[in-house]
Amino acid sequence: MSSSSDFQINAGRGVVLRRLNGADLAAFQAYRRDPEVGKYQDWSRMDDAEALGFLNHMAEVDLFQRGRWSQIGIALNGGLIGDMGVLLDADAPEAEVGVTLAASAQRKGLGEVAVRALFSYLFDDLGLERIIAGADLENARSIALMERLGMEKTGAANGDVDYVLHRAN
Repeated sequence: MSSSSDFQINAGRGVVLRRLNGADLAAFQAYRRDPEVGKYQDWSRMDDAEALGFLNHMAEVDLFQRGRWSQIGIALNGGLIGDMGVLLDADAPEAEVGVTLAASAQRKGLGEVAVRALFSYLFDDLGLERIIAGADLENARSIALMERLGMEKTGAANGDVDYVLHRAN
């Protein structure tokens, strides 16, 4: 799929999707350590050494490989404001997507700009047919985002709600 070391998508409004790298450490840790940002997330906090290793790994690994998570950065005017995880299914033409956005970047439409650009890339460039995402039932902002993106609710269980978006014909 994409193994390019210069992966970058200009999403608009100053938002750029790009590889994470070691220079993102301070911003990455600032929002990942924010209890409000992490409230509904499944990831675990990392100490600085772990986070730096993770960021450096994401800077070099082949992105968008089937059966493996890829983590990409969301930057605004050059500074990291969040990240997105993308898991391409090992067999089916689909991906699971998750988003983390710094509190200072929320409620400004930046997450929607970033996710729309990612969805376009996944459908148009990678040829996927379906994108899935989920959220905690109490995470009203994430649920509202998925609905604004045109995703359809497919079910709810164990405190989570699941959504899907199919490629437009």
